[in-house]
Amino acid sequence: MRKVYLSIALGFCCQGILAQQNSYRWKVEAEAGVSCSVLDTDVSGLSETYYKVRPGFTAAIGAEYNIVDQLAVGAGIRFVQRDYLYQNLGGDSWNTRYNNNFISIPLHVGYYLLHNPYHEKGWWIKPQVGIYYEYFTSMHTKGMYPMNIMEGYKGDGSYIRYNTTYDFRKNENHLRRSLFGGEAGIKVGYSFGRLDGSIGYNFQYGFSHIYQDKARTSKTARRNSSLITASAAYKF
Repeated sequence: MRKVYLSIALGFCCQGILAQQNSYRWKVEAEAGVSCSVLDTDVSGLSETYYKVRPGFTAAIGAEYNIVDQLAVGAGIRFVQRDYLYQNLGGDSWNTRYNNNFISIPLHVGYYLLHNPYHEKGWWIKPQVGIYYEYFTSMHTKGMYPMNIMEGYKGDGSYIRYNTTYDFRKNENHLRRSLFGGEAGIKVGYSFGRLDGSIGYNFQYGFSHIYQDKARTSKTARRNSSLITASAAYKF
């Protein structure tokens, strides 16, 4: 009888040890993907003027903590290219390609569905919402405009081409470098135990006006982006 009790006790101990081995609290993650951004502003007063989406690159590293049950909070650091194209198709058409680079710090809260990857293997879905702070590190512009731009866009079709990097020390356009925004997204992944793999979509909405107060007009101007990423994570 003692052997039976001993076997049962050993069985429970082994199950407890395995449960502890398969239960984690922290996750570190690296991700990379594509960003699609546009400047959200009112151009209704400018005939045949558009801001169009252009693809860019994004990459991030972050950490997440499983607070309780399926609820988790996370933070990280992210590089985002927020690129877009400005076009004026009226008269002598002209355009500018904007290449904008940002470093951001996102904070989010998410909830795991289907399975909790911190405790079990299998497929999971995580909707998440959060906020972010970002710093405008650099802006590069490339394009052309007609030489007669100040005369109503009518003339011989001669253009001035330019390819420049914006000087933030002078900051002649009074651009704001510290910006805030909100984000919402969803991730779908698979837990292999200690390792995870996932793909995700994230929409970022800029709260901050892109210009400083002294240069602000009645029109709003903010950058919005969609991020599509693939990521790998390690849990401990």
